[in-house]
Amino acid sequence: MVRRMLGLVLLLSGALGWQPGEGRAPLGIPYKPDPPPAVDGDLGEWIHVPNALSLQQKEQVVFGAANWTSPADLSATVWLAWRREHLYLAAEVTDDRFRQNRRGEDLWKGDHVELYLDIVPGLEPQRDAFGQGQFHLGLSPGNFGQTGDPLFDLKPEAVFYRPMGLAAEGVLVAARRTERGYTLEAAVPWKVLGVEPALGIPLALEVGVSDTDGEEPAQESMMTLSSAPWGHRRSRLLPTVLASAKGQAPPTVEGGEVFREIRVPARSQREHTFSAPSVPLGREAVLFFRARLEFPKPAGYTSALRLLLNGKPLDVGRLLDKEPTEERVDGVMKNMASAGGDVFTVDYAPDFDSPDAHPNYALRRAGVKVCDFAFRITDLLRPGENTLLIENAIRAPLTNELVLGQGRVEFRLPTAPPKKKGPPTGPLPVFEPAKERRVDFTLHQPAEHLLLIEAEGETFRVESEFSTPVGRWEQGSNRFFDLRRRIERQGEVILVFDTFTNRTEENLPLMQRHRAQRVGGGGKALPWQRVWLAGLAPASRTGMVSQPANPTTFGIAERMGLGLLPLNDEFLVHTTNFSDGESLGLADLNFVLRPQATYTAEWA
Repeated sequence: MVRRMLGLVLLLSGALGWQPGEGRAPLGIPYKPDPPPAVDGDLGEWIHVPNALSLQQKEQVVFGAANWTSPADLSATVWLAWRREHLYLAAEVTDDRFRQNRRGEDLWKGDHVELYLDIVPGLEPQRDAFGQGQFHLGLSPGNFGQTGDPLFDLKPEAVFYRPMGLAAEGVLVAARRTERGYTLEAAVPWKVLGVEPALGIPLALEVGVSDTDGEEPAQESMMTLSSAPWGHRRSRLLPTVLASAKGQAPPTVEGGEVFREIRVPARSQREHTFSAPSVPLGREAVLFFRARLEFPKPAGYTSALRLLLNGKPLDVGRLLDKEPTEERVDGVMKNMASAGGDVFTVDYAPDFDSPDAHPNYALRRAGVKVCDFAFRITDLLRPGENTLLIENAIRAPLTNELVLGQGRVEFRLPTAPPKKKGPPTGPLPVFEPAKERRVDFTLHQPAEHLLLIEAEGETFRVESEFSTPVGRWEQGSNRFFDLRRRIERQGEVILVFDTFTNRTEENLPLMQRHRAQRVGGGGKALPWQRVWLAGLAPASRTGMVSQPANPTTFGIAERMGLGLLPLNDEFLVHTTNFSDGESLGLADLNFVLRPQATYTAEWA
């Protein structure tokens, strides 16, 4: 019999917050009593919130250190807080040159704040890469523009970079310009993160402030709370815990090791005893370990592992992180357990990782490791002493030794078991090839710069404008250039040829943009139901993308859609696809025309 005390991870919180260079003592995120933060960019109500975090030191410049000159160039004070509805973040950022002219997923190319969050720091501690339970959120202050032009006036916004495709619905962001930089406030709904907040819940996080000083949109430097080498790694995140209003939290338990390695000969049993605490409120207990059958190389698998915890069998119904049947990379389906569900399939291997690199035996589903096992044990785990019985049930004449390693008890956020589909009801669905469908439309050109398109009850307004050196946008010929427009209609396509002639003796910067709106009664702009920029659909329906490989803008209304596409080489290379929610469009913001030269921009 082997006895082991479960290594408890106690999180003790102080009121001073995280200081670079200190040990990994957890940071208490204080509870914010009434009233909740207003999320308006005014940080006056944050002055008395404890555990303010400082980003001032050169060591905290973890990206682009050569571009950072002093705290006046980039620095920040950050506050965190929580309530039942939201996780709050406030930042007072010092930035001597403010630059932000990007929307949506491109907001990282301008000044912004980033939040990294791990809601399950005890889950799969051996996995350092971001995956299930980790979030990366970008927060833009906007550009504080007040021109009235929605293309250039960028509002504060939030974008989830991880998990990919997660909409930042309900995330509140506000910002204000200051003499030294800007302030930013954000409120992230716990329901978006899948967390039921409670005092003592352990998390892990990182906050970064990013700087762009040059004219070219690019991330030039970034400061973070931690001075550890930069990377998107779970091990780099700082231990935190939801604390009281004073920022002090009671000790909480994350879990810990129950064994490092156990070897069981063929057709033998091994009993292992360990001590455990009570399962924390709002968590479920999980037994995690890795298992293999000793063999010089990956060579398939067989039924071999049977487990009993405190006299109760662990069957396939308790299995986490794997389905009862998983597909291998070669297309073969692999059963995780025998027909009875209590003898588990174990791979032949010299170590725990080599099967994941095998061209046949690796599992297809991303993040699922061949040798990893995790079981729900909340109802079986006892406070105090527990007994785990491990049996090597490999059949004769096989004699391979069963090896278990990295055994842990983890306290995870509960995950609901997948809901099983019921039996089909009603008539079977019928699938038929779509018939070719042509859309008839009416095209009007009330002015040279304006197109009106009517089709199936929808009206679209496509308006063009062009820049001049004096800061004005023109919609036709002027003292700087002549403009001639030619329209061709080919089926469902409208081809537009805009020919410019430089009337001056100097190089002429000439930006062009073409905006399409849905128009309702009285000429009122209607929102697009969904928008695609360069093939991707931002959840916010706003963004600005430059991707010559797919230079398309497309929006759908209730009955049909409208797309814009550059056609000639220069326009294809310079293209910017944009949407501000009401208008979507196409732009070239980088063209310069030689003196007296002529150029034709072709688009559809």
